[in-house]
Amino acid sequence: MQKLIAAAASAVILSGCSPTEDVSKETFKYAINNQMPQDCLMLNTRDSDFPVSVDVPQTEREKLISINSDRIAQYDALVEAGLLTVESNTKIIQSAFEDESSTITLNVYSLTDLGQKSFKEIPSNSNMAGDIKGLCAASYHVGKVLEFSEPTQSMGETISHVRYTLLATGIQDWAQNESVQNAFPTMASLLNTERRESATLVLEDGQWVFQEDI
Repeated sequence: MQKLIAAAASAVILSGCSPTEDVSKETFKYAINNQMPQDCLMLNTRDSDFPVSVDVPQTEREKLISINSDRIAQYDALVEAGLLTVESNTKIIQSAFEDESSTITLNVYSLTDLGQKSFKEIPSNSNMAGDIKGLCAASYHVGKVLEFSEPTQSMGETISHVRYTLLATGIQDWAQNESVQNAFPTMASLLNTERRESATLVLEDGQWVFQEDI
């Protein structure tokens, strides 16, 4: 879906100026913010589909070397925050070479109502990649436009290069839970970090669009 960015149309109509004459930092800040709600600061879980079954390490050695120990710690934090429920289950593993079997304990994690509300599926910009799925911790808004180039003609198009900062906004309560932030330190850092981004905008039918979406 093409991301349309309105170029302060009301000011253009009242002043009689063309959209290219009316551009300013505030114009681009307002314009880019109009599409920011579609963006999402996604919590990077190891699994994108729920319910999820995780083998529970049984010995102290297994707890030290198994990647499932970290998975369980992360998912248990989401249980504490109200996004997941957890149930204990078992499965029988049959040996391929001997007439023996073993019983494995599982934790089965499922989304709660809050988890389902926070779970998002965002179409990927790449044809090679599938949709991005996960828990949306926050959205973004433009903090400030650092600079933009004067609109110029390039291969028959009017373009402007814009550099701006992004800040997290609409942060979910569960994303501020101490256990969740300890279990997902990257997310915790992103919530408090000003990102710097750049984009090339093209004037198309009186509207600014991101160049890659044309």
